[in-house]
Amino acid sequence: MMKKIIGFIICTLLITTSGFSVAEIDENRNGLNINYSASNIENSPPPTGIFEWPMFHHYLNNTGYSPSLAPDDDNILWSKDIAYDLKSNPTIKDDKLYIVDNTLDPLGRGGDIYCFNPFTGEEIWKTDQLSDEVWGSPTVANGRVYVLGMYFNLYCYDAYTGDELWRFEAWGHCSPMVVDDKVYFGCSHGDKEGFYCLNASTGEQIWVHDPITSYDGCTPAIVDEMVYIASTEGILYCLDAETGDEIWNSPNKCGWASPAVFNDKVYTNYDKVYCLDAGNGDELWNYPIGDSHSSPAVAYGYVYIPDNDGSVYALDADTGELIWQSSMLGTSIWNAPAVADDKVYIASNNVLPNPGYFNCLDAFTGEIIWQYTFTATHIYSSPAIAYGNIYIGSVDGYFYAFGTPNEPPEKPTKPEGPDNGLFDIEYLFNSSSTDPEDDDIYYLFDWGDGNYSSWIGPYASGEEVSASHIWTDFGYFDIRIKAHDGRRESGWSEPLTINITTLPPDAPDIDGPKKGKKDVSYNFTFNSVDPDGDYIHYFINWGDGFDTGWIGPYPSGVDIDIVHTYKVPNICTIEAKSRDVSYAESNWSYFDIKIPRTKATTNVWYQWFLEHFPLLEKLLNSIYKK
Repeated sequence: MMKKIIGFIICTLLITTSGFSVAEIDENRNGLNINYSASNIENSPPPTGIFEWPMFHHYLNNTGYSPSLAPDDDNILWSKDIAYDLKSNPTIKDDKLYIVDNTLDPLGRGGDIYCFNPFTGEEIWKTDQLSDEVWGSPTVANGRVYVLGMYFNLYCYDAYTGDELWRFEAWGHCSPMVVDDKVYFGCSHGDKEGFYCLNASTGEQIWVHDPITSYDGCTPAIVDEMVYIASTEGILYCLDAETGDEIWNSPNKCGWASPAVFNDKVYTNYDKVYCLDAGNGDELWNYPIGDSHSSPAVAYGYVYIPDNDGSVYALDADTGELIWQSSMLGTSIWNAPAVADDKVYIASNNVLPNPGYFNCLDAFTGEIIWQYTFTATHIYSSPAIAYGNIYIGSVDGYFYAFGTPNEPPEKPTKPEGPDNGLFDIEYLFNSSSTDPEDDDIYYLFDWGDGNYSSWIGPYASGEEVSASHIWTDFGYFDIRIKAHDGRRESGWSEPLTINITTLPPDAPDIDGPKKGKKDVSYNFTFNSVDPDGDYIHYFINWGDGFDTGWIGPYPSGVDIDIVHTYKVPNICTIEAKSRDVSYAESNWSYFDIKIPRTKATTNVWYQWFLEHFPLLEKLLNSIYKK
């Protein structure tokens, strides 16, 4: 009880002197005010980069949902005539957009991998991929881009330069997926059929599952260290992501379409839409929609799935009940939907002379919000959403970015708050930023200990944001903040460093002689008590120009005996302080000792007399001895 009272008193003093109070954030602003809905899964994206699209269908669970804002109209931010067929899906990461063209048939040249600025379309780099075509997505992770060719290899490139790092002989139509330092993909190569796991840094094979079966068009979903993947024969497998061991399989449930995983359920598309238990593969419901090879999207409690006849269905994710069916958007649909900002985006095909369309639907009613008319009749590329824009390629070689120009907020101001604090105590910090378009701003706090806040907001441009944190370890931590306007992020603010310690020990008690002689060793006793019971180091300044440095550790509350010898007569003040394992230091304590001078007793004349009469000196010595 006493320990708690002491802790409360010290904490109160620290808060009073620093000018900052323990925080209680407005709960209504604690979290990004964008509807995450179905994306809030156990394996959800980290707090940074949530407005990007670095892999097929946005994230490892393949739901095709993003918390990003998305365009309300068909305004073209920029477009680019790449001139060659675009069947692959774009991906966006770290302010870079990646897409691969396809011209092997009929031109006989391989596809180039392009890296563009996603806001302007400016080319950053381009890499020729020899004679391979690509229908899947370039996957961006760990500063690398992974691309699976249809005829020869899985390629790994430097994401910043386009330099090839390694290749692995394999081919397929799917998109590779990367988790930590492992890359997963299916292969349809005659000598390398199966589902593979490679070292993502070196390309070395870790394991292969079912090496006699083709895994061609299905992109895996990876959640909770389990991989969900379908063979070309339509068998859906659940594999251990670490070993490749089969956990369960379900025949005739999935083929070219990729599974999506949400809330312990797997959603697939084969001859019907299926919902399976993610743990054991048991079928929970199915819904017949007709022939379709498109991958489902999951958001807002719905499953969105197109059929090959040109319409989109929204099904209840828990029951499979039909919520709505869109009008006929075209003659067929061959790409996967993307969902964001209460909207569903999907491209539809047509037959000459009618062009294909890019469609934006209301996610809750299926009504068409806007349509863009392509010059091509067929679209293979699935859309990607990032930074409030949507990106898609066309078979006529045009690439489109829909959205409006936007500049990121300014870097937030350096956090304001205490630079010293106690372990397990909550502290408040403030900052602000402004947005060039005067958009509302969200904030993300990096607490420097591996923890982040949620995205907090929205706040008006220039309005101050407050957030609090409790450190559960001691040390020095850099607190940084970044801002987001719903589309683009600022850079990190200048850091505020806070030193987190435990309660400091008491100033040491000092005991020992108060008077002594020079050149004589004396014992001094020191004792300090740490309120947390931590081990203690002592620093002792003897007052004669010498000190011990930090010595220890010693148990709290135990007498420590240390010997010291004074060489010079003086009145010396011994100073001592202690610190605990978190480097929290006590105040100084003081102790005085007097070392007096010794008086001279030798008579000069007597000394002269003895030196000149040595026989007399011997006589006196003999008398003294008697």
